[in-house]
Amino acid sequence: MRHGTLAIATSCLMSMAGGVVAGSIPLFNTGVDAGGNVLSGGSADPHWTIVAGTGISSPTPAIVLTNPVGTYATSGDSRWVWRNADGSGGGSNTFRLVFDLTGHDPATALLSGYWGADNGGRIQLNGADAAGSGALALTEITESNFNVLHAFAISSGFVAGLNTLDFVVADVDSLAAFNVRGLTLTATATAVPEPRSLIVLALGSIGMLTGMRARRVLG
Repeated sequence: MRHGTLAIATSCLMSMAGGVVAGSIPLFNTGVDAGGNVLSGGSADPHWTIVAGTGISSPTPAIVLTNPVGTYATSGDSRWVWRNADGSGGGSNTFRLVFDLTGHDPATALLSGYWGADNGGRIQLNGADAAGSGALALTEITESNFNVLHAFAISSGFVAGLNTLDFVVADVDSLAAFNVRGLTLTATATAVPEPRSLIVLALGSIGMLTGMRARRVLG
């Protein structure tokens, strides 16, 4: 086999091993089902869990509010949630969404969205206060925290494998709620075939190229 054939086969092998693509990892807003459709009031959120806070002794699903307060911001792709359907009880709760970056470069990850809280709160990623831009915390006790949904972006602090996105929400009166919408997560993904697959594909390429050369000589 001449060097030209080997070089072509080697090039094919390298191109198969080095496929790098930028991908979007699906995330779920609050109060939606697996298809992204909003849930009815009183439903348990299948994606967001309350992991700590007032009245929480073990992780429990967030509950979609039945009758949100009239001044709460609304959207067509999320619902307000709390630890019960009527938003009563006040206190502080930590709402968690778990996502997986396996097969992606965590250094390239960027997570953005919009959120609101009655009355305030802060965003954490993997147990630490989130770093990035926008409304990473809503510290003022004001209606604008929940009658407007605030943009945020997290640009660092991601890890390989499973990650935890937490919203620590604190309420100071008798009614409370939390909402996240428009969540987007992107990261660079590297697709590398298994070594055995690479060998089979490379040998097939070499055989094909050698056969083509032999036919040209015989012809």
